[in-house]
Amino acid sequence: MMKKHNFYFSIDRGAEYYDLTLPFQSNFCLHQRRTQSVDNGALAAAATTEAMGNADDRYFWNSEASKAVMDAGGGSLVTRLCSAFVTSFDFELQNTKLQYFLLSRRSKSQQGPRYIKRGANGDGEVANFVESEQIVARRDGSKLSAFRQIRGSIPLHWSQPETWKFRPPIRLDSSESTDVSTARQEMMKTVQRYCRPCASPSETAFQPLQPSVFVVNLIDKKGGQRVLGSRWLHALFHAFGTGDRAMPSTLSDFDRSDLTDIHKQLLPALSASRGGFFSFKKPPPSKDTPNGAKNQHNKEESLVFQRTIIRSNCVDCLDRTNVMQATIARWVLLQQLALVLDRFSTTNSKALSLPASTLEQQFRSAWADNGDHLSKLYAGSRAMKRDVTRTGKRTRRGMMDDAVSFAQRYLANNYRDSAYQRALNFFLGLDIDYNNLVKLEDNEWSEDAESTNSFLKENFDVDVREVWQPWLKSKCNFAVRYVIPDRVNIVKILASQRRFSSQLHIETTKDNESGKESKAAWINMKFKPTWRQRLTGKRDVVIKYPVDAERLLSSNSKR
Repeated sequence: MMKKHNFYFSIDRGAEYYDLTLPFQSNFCLHQRRTQSVDNGALAAAATTEAMGNADDRYFWNSEASKAVMDAGGGSLVTRLCSAFVTSFDFELQNTKLQYFLLSRRSKSQQGPRYIKRGANGDGEVANFVESEQIVARRDGSKLSAFRQIRGSIPLHWSQPETWKFRPPIRLDSSESTDVSTARQEMMKTVQRYCRPCASPSETAFQPLQPSVFVVNLIDKKGGQRVLGSRWLHALFHAFGTGDRAMPSTLSDFDRSDLTDIHKQLLPALSASRGGFFSFKKPPPSKDTPNGAKNQHNKEESLVFQRTIIRSNCVDCLDRTNVMQATIARWVLLQQLALVLDRFSTTNSKALSLPASTLEQQFRSAWADNGDHLSKLYAGSRAMKRDVTRTGKRTRRGMMDDAVSFAQRYLANNYRDSAYQRALNFFLGLDIDYNNLVKLEDNEWSEDAESTNSFLKENFDVDVREVWQPWLKSKCNFAVRYVIPDRVNIVKILASQRRFSSQLHIETTKDNESGKESKAAWINMKFKPTWRQRLTGKRDVVIKYPVDAERLLSSNSKR
């Protein structure tokens, strides 16, 4: 697990401490408070303590591991780890040295591989939530701009249990009313976190702008994705209604759009004047007025906070989402360059072309590497459509790379994700699966086989599927899959300990009156206690689980 993740941290505890779990504009506010208190030792210490306590817990990955130390008052001893992708490069335009930073923070909430963690949990936190921040600054620090956008799984209660199929079916796990409540909860959290910047002394001079949340829905318009996308939009509209001021905007599907809608609906809202991104300019030096007094320039005029946020999603929030976010970031970069440079025109913004070929290549590489890193952690391979991000068009090489990535994802999802989830749970301090494992092995082994049988039946779901893989067709026509919801492959663990086995039985009966034959099929699942449990008199527990005999026999007849 540790090999996959890149963990970043900042250990400077002085006035220049930068908290990686917070965006730049929040760090800017905290820095102002610390520098204003620097002349007073007690105030400076209080400001530093405040900064340490303002971490965004979503990106504080070792918070559970360090909880005991922090509860004992040793918070200053804790180094916060943030799972993220970080890259930067220097470039020069108009004889001005500039820096570019791209930082993508990954939330620890609802964390896990894609077919194990989907949708939202009970707290409204979604799977694969990533906050990407693009920062452009002058080397001398006189002008700076930062832009954030987010991605995350569709905030409904849905799942996609892994099977041997390439694309497992999508399953909706809640009612429409529950989905409406979940969608509203998640979107209101988004408004609270991203459309209401931190308070600062300079903030009082601004008239608050209307908060805006743009939802870019990139899900397919066919099959299970179409059903899921329709449920998402239905929940969104019913959660807010047409008159709600916090009602998010939505954009059309990526695969059927030439990005015209992006230009018309979204990009105009991403200007600095409308709170589309954070910008800071140091005021020029004070100048003497004719009457001898000094003209103090208004510092508030050089500070604008971001109040607009874009939330992008496809079914995985990986491939198409990364292409879309890179396109949006490219347009915003042009606006950021216009802000940090004295003489820069955005006349080519409609073509989304950057002013220098070197900058173009560096920008493409940064976002392509960002997509690859996030995809490896959630899906098990590099991003697909990565050639679009790197070159701006689809290529044969890119299609071949997608085929390789597809195979890597298939292997990871079916054979490695369970172990990866257990490692994540251990690192994050989660015990939801291990308690259930202990309950299955120890607490529920009863002298009364009937109660044990009932417990196992309630917690197991047996799925019989036809075998389609050519390398398995010669051996069998169907396979049995044992599913235990919200657990980490307990069957595999018990089977590896030789404590679980199963056997298929097919029985033919003949009606004496009509002479017709009928067939029944069932699976005997045997659970064996440990040798210590056997010494206490506990015996094997066998579950007789009926399955669809007609389906098995019709599959067998095709052979």
